[in-house]
Amino acid sequence: MATVPPLKCSSPEAEGIPSSAVVEFIRAVEQHIHPMDAVHGFMVLRHGNVVAEVGGHLTSPNRPTRSSHSARASPPPLSA
Repeated sequence: MATVPPLKCSSPEAEGIPSSAVVEFIRAVEQHIHPMDAVHGFMVLRHGNVVAEVGGHLTSPNRPTRSSHSARASPPPLSA
């Protein structure tokens, strides 16, 4: 079986994406009548780099993310 190399990580701004656009997307999903039916998680890749990733419940204060880049890529906590 082939080994898959880990994905490289970067910040949204370093890849030409405003962090505010990522946060705006998450807030738009939260406005859906049933947010967890709309999106269960997402990953944004740009130029071969992961620039944002959220898995699990988008509105949970303990949102699981990949620890390798969660500090750089995760948007700030959203208020309920």
